[in-house]
Amino acid sequence: MPDIDLDELAPAEKKGGRSPREERIIAGFEDIQRFVAEHGHAPRHGEDRDIFERLYAVRLDRIRGLAECRALVELLDPQGLLKAV
Repeated sequence: MPDIDLDELAPAEKKGGRSPREERIIAGFEDIQRFVAEHGHAPRHGEDRDIFERLYAVRLDRIRGLAECRALVELLDPQGLLKAV
């Protein structure tokens, strides 16, 4: 019977101490920041807007609305996207 390495059975450590959910939140916020850098304004809602702009607008609303998300990305917000409403 082969020897079992107990390290292989242990759950993988979180990347940078963050959960996969936290990593997705940060990545989503970084997508919004790239949009702002490219277009010069925060993403907006509206039927006449591009689907990605509308998606980013909803995502930004959610990040602004959830204290846990705001706390996670506030140090990554030199543009002040979390304050703009």
